[in-house]
Amino acid sequence: MYLEVDEDLCTDCGLCEERAPENLEMKPDSGGARVIKQPIGESERANCTEAMDYCPSGGLKAATPKAEESAA
Repeated sequence: MYLEVDEDLCTDCGLCEERAPENLEMKPDSGGARVIKQPIGESERANCTEAMDYCPSGGLKAATPKAEESAA
């Protein structure tokens, strides 16, 4: 699983951070959520899946990593 936040859809509600604090956080400037760490292991993937399910705007998505990110 590779997470991505659509900044245009994110409403800054904080539900994703509540569900997956190891992987997601709210930007300090109230600019929405950001991925701080891609999920590793079953527990983190389950938490991130729950965060996607709870996202009221659909701004948190599983995506295909971009070539430069997958090489890093």
